[in-house]
Amino acid sequence: MAITAGAVAPLLVNTAAHAATSSAEVTVVHGIPKTPADVYLDGKLALKDFLLGTVTKPIALAPGSYSVAIRPHAASSTSTPIL
Repeated sequence: MAITAGAVAPLLVNTAAHAATSSAEVTVVHGIPKTPADVYLDGKLALKDFLLGTVTKPIALAPGSYSVAIRPHAASSTSTPIL
C-alpha cells in the first residue's frame, strides 16, 4: 500500500500537509482486532508491537508518498504484509 502524506489511509488519519509546507503530520490508529502489529514505512520499522486501540501522537513526516506495510508483530520484515 502506498500513502501520500496529507491523505487518509486505512490506519493513518489526521494528516495535515500543504504544498507550501516542508513537513506533514500523521496520527496512526490501530484497529485490527487480535493482531499486535509492526508498521513499516518505506521498508523501515516505524512502530513496533503496536496494539489494538493505540493512538500515536502526531508523527512528523516529509510531504510525499510512502510505502506502508503492516505485519503481525515479530514477523519477518520480508514476510507478506497483512495490510
